[in-house]
Amino acid sequence: MNPRLVESSLWGVAMLAMATAILEAKHAMRRSEAPAPAIWPVSSPAPAVERDSLAVLTERVADADVFRLDRTPATVAYRQAADTQVARVNVPPAPPKPALALAGIIGGPPWAALLDGVPGHPGSLVVHRGDSLAGLTVRAISPNGATVTGMDTTWRLVVKRPWP
Repeated sequence: MNPRLVESSLWGVAMLAMATAILEAKHAMRRSEAPAPAIWPVSSPAPAVERDSLAVLTERVADADVFRLDRTPATVAYRQAADTQVARVNVPPAPPKPALALAGIIGGPPWAALLDGVPGHPGSLVVHRGDSLAGLTVRAISPNGATVTGMDTTWRLVVKRPWP
C-alpha cells in the first residue's frame, strides 16, 4: 500500500470530521425560545394580630412549660448570671506558671540537668530524675532534654543554644 495514499485519505477523513463538528456546533448554538416564566399572584398580607389574643397565647405557653418533657415547672430555682459572677470574683486566681528553661545536661547515664526559672530558687539548679521542687517533678532527663510536670502542665525542655 502506498504511504502517500494512506496519508491523503487520513487528511480527507480529518477534514470531513472537522466540517461535521462545525455544522453540529452551529446547530447546537441556535437559540431555543424558552417559554415566558409564570408569575405567581402575590398573596394578601396576613391580618394583624390583636394584642389581647397575643397575651392569651403567651400565658398559655408560659403555663404549659412546653420546653419540659413532663410539662411541670422546674424544682430548682433559676440562677441568674449575676449570682455566678459574684461567685467567680471570690475565687482566687491561679498562681502564674513559671518560665522554666533548661541550661544544660550534665554527665552520662544517669543524666542530671541544669534547670532555670524554678520558683523560690534563684539561678540554676542541678536536678535529677524524680526530684520535686516547688510543686514541680522532674520526670525524665535525656541527652536531648528534660521533662518536668506540675501545676497541671508538662514542660518538654530542650537545651537553649546560643546564636552562632
